[in-house]
Amino acid sequence: MCDNLFKSLLVQDLKIPIVLEKEFTAACCIRGYHIYSWTGWTADIGSILTVKPEVRPGALVEDQYAIAICSDGQTVGHVPKFLSKLTYFFIKNGGGLSVKITGERRYSHDLPKGGMEIPASFIFKTENADLFAQMRQMTREKLEEFEKRRKYGLEKSLKKKETKNRK
Repeated sequence: MCDNLFKSLLVQDLKIPIVLEKEFTAACCIRGYHIYSWTGWTADIGSILTVKPEVRPGALVEDQYAIAICSDGQTVGHVPKFLSKLTYFFIKNGGGLSVKITGERRYSHDLPKGGMEIPASFIFKTENADLFAQMRQMTREKLEEFEKRRKYGLEKSLKKKETKNRK
């Protein structure tokens, strides 16, 4: 009995907070990787990459909230601009993000000038329940808009090819 009382008091004295990290994954892509091809980096499916807010002035001219995607500390691409501001504030408020490559590079159909991108899963993590709920909802909305633009661009591209093939 004395032993159980001692264990009970010991557990109460430790006051160990139980932290429940929340996580969600969003299908997205890596943009701008072609700019960093000189690094010799290759996009291996399944690779996990890190992120950090961009600090290079040249990159910040294009997007003041740019988030660099890194492999071994070397920038290899960026979070797409439509998601960068949201991601920037998520990270600045204690959230974490890692990026997992999920596919081969592909043509980006949502950009007016076209371009290439690498399919990836963005893994958002935080201990802050409010931040988690807000980020998950806003990311879902941004990605739904992205998917609509991508589908529209793909349909437009297919129609253009059909018209070209008829001639």
